[in-house]
Amino acid sequence: MVYGPGDVHMRKLFTAIASGKFIMIGSGKVLAHLGYIDDQVDSLILCGVMPRANVHLQAFNIASARHVTLNELCS
Repeated sequence: MVYGPGDVHMRKLFTAIASGKFIMIGSGKVLAHLGYIDDQVDSLILCGVMPRANVHLQAFNIASARHVTLNELCS
């Protein structure tokens, strides 16, 4: 879940929670990694400027250091 300035996806979630209109479907134990947009862009740029031999056919997981549950995020 990428967030940052201009993000409307996360804003909609928090607006629904604040207004009391949010309904949790399921247990809320689903895991998510939050990623700030600047960090995501920096990671992609770094992959783009690395020598091809270092990144060719490699897979990268660009994620935060710690996951959160949907319950944690909503509380």
